[in-house]
Amino acid sequence: MPKFFCVVVGHEGSPFSVNIAADETVDDLKKKIKMEKEYQFPADELQLYRVDGLAQDEDEQFVYKGTTIDMTTCSLDFFGEDKAKMPPLSLISERFNEADVNTRWKIHVLVVVPESATSAVSAVPSYFILPETRDKVANAVFVVVDKNEDEEYEGAGMGVFFSPTLAVTCDHNLTEKHTVGSRVTLALKDDVMDAVDVVARNSELDFAILKAFEPRSFIAPWNGRPDDLVARSDLVLASFRLGIDEYQEPYKGTLGFAQAACNAISHHRRHILYSCPTYAGDSGAALVLKDGLLVGIHLETINALREEIERKKVIKDRLNDVEQSLDMIVRSGLAQGCSGLLVHEFKNVVSE
Repeated sequence: MPKFFCVVVGHEGSPFSVNIAADETVDDLKKKIKMEKEYQFPADELQLYRVDGLAQDEDEQFVYKGTTIDMTTCSLDFFGEDKAKMPPLSLISERFNEADVNTRWKIHVLVVVPESATSAVSAVPSYFILPETRDKVANAVFVVVDKNEDEEYEGAGMGVFFSPTLAVTCDHNLTEKHTVGSRVTLALKDDVMDAVDVVARNSELDFAILKAFEPRSFIAPWNGRPDDLVARSDLVLASFRLGIDEYQEPYKGTLGFAQAACNAISHHRRHILYSCPTYAGDSGAALVLKDGLLVGIHLETINALREEIERKKVIKDRLNDVEQSLDMIVRSGLAQGCSGLLVHEFKNVVSE
């Protein structure tokens, strides 16, 4: 049974093959293309054209009469007299001969989909992180809280569960009283409050491991090589922007998502430098891949005018310092960069 290679005009995608007998009709070919592409419109709405001079080379580039072309920008008129519309009732044997079928790399059929189908495709929303992944992240992240002078809970930073009972936050989000073995309070989704144990602290790498008493929703750690993150643009930072609550009343307590791109990985493969809008109080925010795997946590915002912020143990003073540093960045007009700790540095520090 002859095999024909087809391509959709003006769309992204590779050529696809369809097997059809010589005694079948062009209408039969339309039905097979509909099944192959899983189109949701009737097969008779497809238009099929025989085309000459079109091929794909070994580098998977489309070539028309010896010239490389971008198939996504081509219209039907581009192929001029080298195309011929195929009537539905004509036989395949009337449109192609044996030489056509046996020519390597040749594209045989141009497929034109109805405009209604094109409009439907373009109307599909485009997300840098899918809604179901956002929900997954929202269920796993939390705010580290502590009581202020008025005995009211106040956010100090963020964190994320990376296993059913283990979570991570920045060490500087805790105070001196939060020693290993003590408890810290977390604000989870839907205003759920939970006390967890502090089971490890590392001031050098600026992380702390917390352990819950019952299983929680979590984001599984990414297990890839750090170097594979370089130049990737499918990273997402999830944060509450705690330090600017007084300026964001309509958005207070709302988890936000921002696209991030990796600039570099440190020599020791512990830290990631990435570009992303961040705010005061984002320390410990989850840095994830768009498919929902945990890459690491946000540590701090940095740039050419970066000040070393003193790790104060009074939450209000510490957030004020961070706000002032961010104000300098905004006024300076310099590009903002961020530093994060990669997940493999903390995921195996404590066992379940």
